[in-house]
Amino acid sequence: MKSNLYEDIFQRIEYCSDTKIAIMNWLPGTKNMNYSQFQGCLHIFSGFALQNQAQSVIINEVQMEMTGLPMDKMVKWRSFNIAPNYNNAGVKKLAFLHANPDHIPYAEEKIMQSDNFPTKHFSSHDDLMDWIKL
Repeated sequence: MKSNLYEDIFQRIEYCSDTKIAIMNWLPGTKNMNYSQFQGCLHIFSGFALQNQAQSVIINEVQMEMTGLPMDKMVKWRSFNIAPNYNNAGVKKLAFLHANPDHIPYAEEKIMQSDNFPTKHFSSHDDLMDWIKL
């Protein structure tokens, strides 16, 4: 059963208790989001993932409009501030959903720095769900 845990101008967080999947849906308000607000959103979401002991995490970027994210800086910050919550929750997979296949940074499954689980990017919701359920 899917429930809405939190929503603000930037994100909507949902949790499926039967499948233990935490979902962050970025919203169109991200167009005006700054880096500190982006970090805050990830803190909120990873906290819900930890609190609910999520087994899988989905980041839905279909409506994400923020641009210019400093990726090198973000990856290091994420390693220290977000990955521990996912690891402590027991996350087994993390998936990103993109609106456009051209926005996928890499097609293969990867284990990101400081993660204990694989991450994969998708442009198809069905493919994403098939991978999450494996």
